[in-house]
Amino acid sequence: MFMRLASISQRSALIIGVIAGLFYYAFGFDDGSKIKAQLNKAKEALVKEQSLQVQSEEAIQQADKIKAALNQLSEQYKQVSQELPTEIQISEILKSFDSISEITGVTIKSKEQGRPLFKEKDNLEIFPLSLIAEGSYSGITQFLYYLSTLERIVRIKNIKVSNDDTNSNNEYKGKITLRAEVLSFRLAADKAGNKQ
Repeated sequence: MFMRLASISQRSALIIGVIAGLFYYAFGFDDGSKIKAQLNKAKEALVKEQSLQVQSEEAIQQADKIKAALNQLSEQYKQVSQELPTEIQISEILKSFDSISEITGVTIKSKEQGRPLFKEKDNLEIFPLSLIAEGSYSGITQFLYYLSTLERIVRIKNIKVSNDDTNSNNEYKGKITLRAEVLSFRLAADKAGNKQ
């Protein structure tokens, strides 16, 4: 075999060498491009991982904020539920109206109790009352103020103020009429009668 190689001319040996070199360069030589490609893929994966980590940290912070807000709402609910009475008598509310009307100089013309409502979502019972009162402007405004500051949480809705007190010349005599719907609330009890 060495003899055969020795008999090859330089030109043929050069051609065979170039072909072998090209074959090696094409299939066997590694100039680092594969490693660079692998490094680039690793860098891309690292960047993706870091962005996912940032997103997960933001999600954790968001979850912490939501937990804090939920705890705050829970505390507010506890506070409100402690302030809401579990037992409320309509007679107590009506007595409050009477005492406030005496303080403010307002005359209550009518007090009508509506049908109690249950608001399941908020676990509240609502006691509506229709009220017609008459008095001076300052007396009516004081009456509304004192109603809104009652211990029993009260909401005043559908307020209508009119001037029904005029003489034959259509002159104002100093009294106005208030028509309003007053709502009082209590925390609903479960079937055993306990506060929920």
